[in-house]
Amino acid sequence: MRKTRSSVSIGVMTAPLLSVGYTGGGYAGDVGAPPEPVCLPLDPNFGKTSGEDYGRMHGAEFMTNFFASNSLNQDVPCAVCRDNKASSVIMIPGKNRCYKGWNME
Repeated sequence: MRKTRSSVSIGVMTAPLLSVGYTGGGYAGDVGAPPEPVCLPLDPNFGKTSGEDYGRMHGAEFMTNFFASNSLNQDVPCAVCRDNKASSVIMIPGKNRCYKGWNME
């Protein structure tokens, strides 16, 4: 995967790049954890919440060197790409403000 300023090329496809980060998620049985992996931003907004409920989020790491000779115990990167031919709305975990140039809906 090669990252450029505003797009990412994966093989022969090129798509607008919306966000890059690290993969996160929950362990099976975690109360309040996301059921599917999510792409966590590199620059989260930390904010205090109220209430007694909580959620759990764990970072993902490579458990072997299958993907590269030095990938063992490294964080799993992720990217969020957009198809120009489809409308889309995205929720980015860890953000409570939009990036510059984006609109809140």
